[in-house]
Amino acid sequence: MAASGAHPFVRYEFAPDAPLEGLAHPGGGAVALVRHSAKRGAVISLIGRRLDAQAQLLAQPELADLLFAEARAGLISVPAPLLDDLRERFRLGPGGDWEWMVTTVNPPLSSAEGRVLELGPEWAERLIAFLAQHNPRTDAEPFARAGQRWVGVVDDGVAGAVGELAACGSAEPNQGGILALAGITVRPDRRGEGLGAAVTAALTRPGVRADGAVTLGMYADNDSARRIYHALGYRTEVAFASRVVTARERRG
Repeated sequence: MAASGAHPFVRYEFAPDAPLEGLAHPGGGAVALVRHSAKRGAVISLIGRRLDAQAQLLAQPELADLLFAEARAGLISVPAPLLDDLRERFRLGPGGDWEWMVTTVNPPLSSAEGRVLELGPEWAERLIAFLAQHNPRTDAEPFARAGQRWVGVVDDGVAGAVGELAACGSAEPNQGGILALAGITVRPDRRGEGLGAAVTAALTRPGVRADGAVTLGMYADNDSARRIYHALGYRTEVAFASRVVTARERRG
């Protein structure tokens, strides 16, 4: 924790009593830690308060050893300003750019929050179809693991029938035991009604009350989502570039 410069990503993404696997810059200010993602497996996260120290750590041979310990390709997340450094060091494959956010405050009450409903496992197939159609990049996997909470807004049905999903979202404990939100999605024809804010607020409030913090990740090109999350009290602590990488072939 200290080697990262007490970065909140380390504080909230890793269990405080669990041993950390990775590397630390000898001068402090940067760490490369193995984080286990439920969907993507082991991810090396380069994080800290000093960008120069992170760049130096990225260049170390030991980081490549950590990346390729189990396979010829590895997944790494680096601060977005170091993407060119990553490209010089490794051969880049697919990936994405995203922002890690955290809040430690209760969100303001949303006007549409009263419309948010709890969704049980019987909604799993409908949630999967809804996300595939309206948010295909999400890492959310409805009811794939124990401990998930799903909520949503449902259109009024006809003659008492259950209506269609208009919005949804989930909360699930991360590796550090803190709730992480995922799958916040609003159907295009219902956007602009405050449903995304309502779902996010309803999922955030219990986590802040229980653990003092809630985290989420969002793709960096989603400007409208960023505005909503920031208005609810979330703050962007780091912008990541995540890529699958392989070692460059040695010449000579």
